[in-house]
Amino acid sequence: MRKNYLLSLFGVFLCLSGYAQSPTETYKDSTSHLYQDAGKALDNYDFNRSIQQSLLLIELASQEEDYYQLNHGYNLLGVAYEILEDSIRAKENYLKALEYAQLSSNDTLLWYAYNNLGNIY
Repeated sequence: MRKNYLLSLFGVFLCLSGYAQSPTETYKDSTSHLYQDAGKALDNYDFNRSIQQSLLLIELASQEEDYYQLNHGYNLLGVAYEILEDSIRAKENYLKALEYAQLSSNDTLLWYAYNNLGNIY
């Protein structure tokens, strides 16, 4: 009887394991993945990759009307251009980041946008 009980218990656990949550997958075309990848590229001084990933982020976030990620995309572009000493492009992107920060009504994003614009001026 004890063997049957253990075998039954094992069967129940085996059946229930099929209902367990699988780990969350990160998709390479998600805005959060693009943001992280652009940031890592920027940290590694891979400015071309950072710019490419930021542009993809902006494109995807525009389709989703995600002002938060649009702000991040333009901010990363501004930082990349500022490091490359292209202050005109940096300023244009920082202004776009400010625009989306205002639309998102996020105080932290507004602070970053004004801070970055202050660095340009």
